Amino acid sequence: MKIAFTTNASLLHIMDESKGAFFVFTNYGNDYTTYQYVTCYNLQLKSAFKEVIFFHHVPMHDDSLIVVTKKEAMYVKWCRRIENCVYNFNRKLKGYIDEKVTYVCATITYDGEYLILADSAGFINVWNTDSGFQPVAIYKSRVISLDSFPFKDCHVVCIILLLIQLYLIIFN
Repeated sequence: MKIAFTTNASLLHIMDESKGAFFVFTNYGNDYTTYQYVTCYNLQLKSAFKEVIFFHHVPMHDDSLIVVTKKEAMYVKWCRRIENCVYNFNRKLKGYIDEKVTYVCATITYDGEYLILADSAGFINVWNTDSGFQPVAIYKSRVISLDSFPFKDCHVVCIILLLIQLYLIIFN
């Protein structure tokens, strides 16, 4: 199971990979220790694609999550007009790869602008989170872990290579 918080920790999301769905709970109190069930959303994953490798809120974007399985990456948004009502889920596919290749790791930039995906074929794809189905940049490298952090006016992506080397990509 994977968990993620969105909307300033007022929503808790629990991913159930066996069902291919996530459950949404809302904060039931002011101390963020008690949550109550609100709804469930089925991602309609194919059985071979259910293993989730990345389940994360989109920074600077309330009411949205990034879900990455071994085969596909998706951006899920929803509406929430009143506190205990979550509805109108919208699932947008951001990336999909063929049968022989799988995603191995992912990260999202601190501002939620870019999703970075590494695959088993040795490519790192940088996607604009809000638009397009094509990556904005592609790098060649086999990696085992990704992370990102801000530095001045740039996005810095920390890449751990299979050879246990550290490699940084800096882009605006």
